[in-house]
Amino acid sequence: MWLQDSEAAAKFRQRGFLLVADLASVFLFSGIIFGWAPLSAMLVDEGFYSHQCVGEPAPCDAQANSLNLAFTIGSTAVSFLSIPAGMLVDKFGPAVGTVVAAVLEISGLIGIAVCEDVNRETGFDLFLVSFTMISVGGAFTMFNAYSAPFLFKSSMNVVIELTACLFDGSCIIFTFFKMAYDAGVPFSTLWWFFVGLAGGVYALLILAWIVNAKELKESRAVDSTPSAEEAKSPHADSLPSKPLLEQVRTLEFVAVCLYAAIQVPRSNLYLGSVDLTNREYALLYDWPDVDRVISIIGLIIPLGFAAVPFIEASIHYLDLIGTFLVCSALGLLYNFLQLVPAQSAQLLGAVVFAAFRAFLFSILAAFNGATFGPTSMGSIMGLCMFVSSIVNLGQAPNAQLIPESYREGKA
Repeated sequence: MWLQDSEAAAKFRQRGFLLVADLASVFLFSGIIFGWAPLSAMLVDEGFYSHQCVGEPAPCDAQANSLNLAFTIGSTAVSFLSIPAGMLVDKFGPAVGTVVAAVLEISGLIGIAVCEDVNRETGFDLFLVSFTMISVGGAFTMFNAYSAPFLFKSSMNVVIELTACLFDGSCIIFTFFKMAYDAGVPFSTLWWFFVGLAGGVYALLILAWIVNAKELKESRAVDSTPSAEEAKSPHADSLPSKPLLEQVRTLEFVAVCLYAAIQVPRSNLYLGSVDLTNREYALLYDWPDVDRVISIIGLIIPLGFAAVPFIEASIHYLDLIGTFLVCSALGLLYNFLQLVPAQSAQLLGAVVFAAFRAFLFSILAAFNGATFGPTSMGSIMGLCMFVSSIVNLGQAPNAQLIPESYREGKA
């Protein structure tokens, strides 16, 4: 009895170690590129691409276009590599995936730390390459994290929700960078500090996956008797045992992929338009302190993790399908609030949007995990994100819908 208790305690500590290291890596690295605004402001202050401003002082439109190109390439690389990233993790396991993520992330961070010196010496645009590397490294980090919830069968959905919300919240990391930068910390020092932090976190995460290798193998074994969480999904007793090519030909996959293709681009559209919308309202209705409103909204959006108890309650009482409906209702509500030309409505809309985004990524991962199982979770999520990215690219013409009054006011 004592030996069994000792073994159980050891397994509990091992899994707890993995959970902490895994969630830390998700928050610190998985979605940091989506906190682009504060990073872009630092890059402008550092004079990145200022040589593009021919005949005019920096900052200029040409400089802004070059910076935005770097973000576009990085975010597009995440989308298009989501399928191979998910498949690699499914085939070789999260330990190998974490090694790949660590190499990409740390190399990219080192590249950004030295890119100014390299550009001065050689003229080579190392920043573009390095930013793309940390973008892809973050994607691998997220797909690795999808393996962890299956080691916690009794609380799988809670771990999925925390993972999804911390991915969303990781966009606040560059806000912390900007605060330190404004306080006088040199640009390169920030990145060298983050290199050291990344090395430590990824080393611990690789170790955690190694010590939990046996538990991971057991969690990936297809069990003919689904857990209570898995049983909430229709056909959960049969789909996890099917190969990927059969899974993607099911109604369940078509439905979740279509849902992601609609809702993920909607959330991205809000992120891309919320500042423009508020500046337009400020021009039309003489809002005071619009920059303060925009700053507050920027701090609200990453706080979706506060919705985790509500997501868990929704899944518990309404099941997965009911939670999809709650997510859709939140999406309609924040859209309605964004149409109300009042600062209070915009702030409330940001709160609702943060909850919507947390619900969205949590329910997508929870449904896919419960329905398709651990052996194809990464591939299924990768396919959903890839299809969403294709739809998202089609939103580029929406930039033409920016009101002329805003363009004239900006000019």
